[in-house]
Amino acid sequence: MDQAGGGMIRVPSHYQGYQWYMSKNINADENIERLMKEKGWILTEKEDHLYFFEGEQGDINVKSNIWRKNYTIFRFSKDI
Repeated sequence: MDQAGGGMIRVPSHYQGYQWYMSKNINADENIERLMKEKGWILTEKEDHLYFFEGEQGDINVKSNIWRKNYTIFRFSKDI
């Protein structure tokens, strides 16, 4: 994470059919919004640990969890 320079890293796994990314907590919201925008999705709402996005393909949500107090892990469909 230190080498990511405040950005996100992709966790190389498709565990349970999801893509996994990690960010430092301080940049988590802007990092997931930027990543998803690059993939063609626009953030419409955030509620606790869920981010709601809209895109040409429809609506999706991204779930996040805090890990070891300093990091946020995001998961979403591997097809995105």
